Amino acid sequence: MALKMYDLCGQEPERRFSPYCWLVKLVAAHKQLPLETTPLPFTDKASIAFADWKQLPVLTDGDTTVVDSWQIIQHLEAQYPAHPVAGSADAMGQAMLIKLCIEFNVMGPLLRSVILDIHDHLAPADAAYFRETREARFGATLEDLQGGRESHRVALYGALAPFRVTLKRQAWLSGGSVGLADLLLFASFMWARSVSDFQLLNADDPVYAWRDALFTQCGALTTDSVGYEFSDAGYSV
Repeated sequence: MALKMYDLCGQEPERRFSPYCWLVKLVAAHKQLPLETTPLPFTDKASIAFADWKQLPVLTDGDTTVVDSWQIIQHLEAQYPAHPVAGSADAMGQAMLIKLCIEFNVMGPLLRSVILDIHDHLAPADAAYFRETREARFGATLEDLQGGRESHRVALYGALAPFRVTLKRQAWLSGGSVGLADLLLFASFMWARSVSDFQLLNADDPVYAWRDALFTQCGALTTDSVGYEFSDAGYSV
């Protein structure tokens, strides 16, 4: 087995921030699979041309290439069934609903809260690419988007309501133990945490306690592998 993944990075190669790449890393860690990562900036498309794909993550498993984080997770579950994150096709289907809820409701206010911080951690060519593509997408400058942080924080609080209520009833989003539902949401928080010190959650929020419990579960993956020690005082998302 030789699992290798191309992982989105900032100007510092060790700063990895893609939520989709984080998801694959978290799933691999949960499944106790060694995963070698190669940092790749936004504008380096040539390095993944072999995959006929322009987005990260890209995974190679020996002679097999897999693109798209969801397809990668399905591949890992099928090829390496030990320590499953879902456990069945039905569970994967249910997790898809969680994935879409996060993408439609949570990732928007998260991105708007840290979008300028992402830009500021990119090399000049990547920063220019990021600004051009994101400002075209949102119809506003990065400065104006992130300038509404407090309103985005309020929107995020509302978007997290189903997760908050769930965590008042059970320890993990997946039930009695950590599963794919937890890793899907946690990957989004790692996205913000890797580029910004903006406080997104209140300390009395059940999502905050759940997030901290996952930091403990994931250990060094959420600290050393990104090259930064995130103290509770400095990083409160």
